Amino acid sequence: MIQKASNKEKRVIRLKTRFGVVSAEWVQGRLRAIHLGVFNPDPRFVIPVVMGAVEEAAELVRDLIDYFSGEAVDFSLHLDTTGFTDFQRKVWLVTRNIPYGEVRTYKWVAQRVGCPKAARAVGGALAKNPFPVLIPCHRVVGANGTLEGFNSGIEWKRALLEFEGANLKGLGSESKG
Repeated sequence: MIQKASNKEKRVIRLKTRFGVVSAEWVQGRLRAIHLGVFNPDPRFVIPVVMGAVEEAAELVRDLIDYFSGEAVDFSLHLDTTGFTDFQRKVWLVTRNIPYGEVRTYKWVAQRVGCPKAARAVGGALAKNPFPVLIPCHRVVGANGTLEGFNSGIEWKRALLEFEGANLKGLGSESKG
């Protein structure tokens, strides 16, 4: 179980991007979560702007700025997944390795974690992903190519995939938004 941290132990940075604000939360010096804020696109926005600063965040801030500037980034930062299940961590590890600009299905991820009939369970694990973008769950789509649920909203999912140049042609209408 994740313990609540006092304000002294918890630090947050915010990065204003072309799609909205992205926040990163540290607890006792360890990255605990990434939050994608309200989807609020501004096509004129070019350079991400950092609000707040923490020493621990330097690598992540550089990587996020590069990512939201249009570069393919290998987010190699250690992610604290304390308090989550082994299955969730396996799903996230497989998902973390989906290449920039590509998509895979829930079934594909389920097969890679050794549970080929667990596509729905994969969806459940991705819904609890505390590190969207770093663990690119937006790159996982339904079996027929539909954009399935995304804990930050389908708008974010579609925008991130389009931003990465993923081929969305032929994708059906969104469901489970």
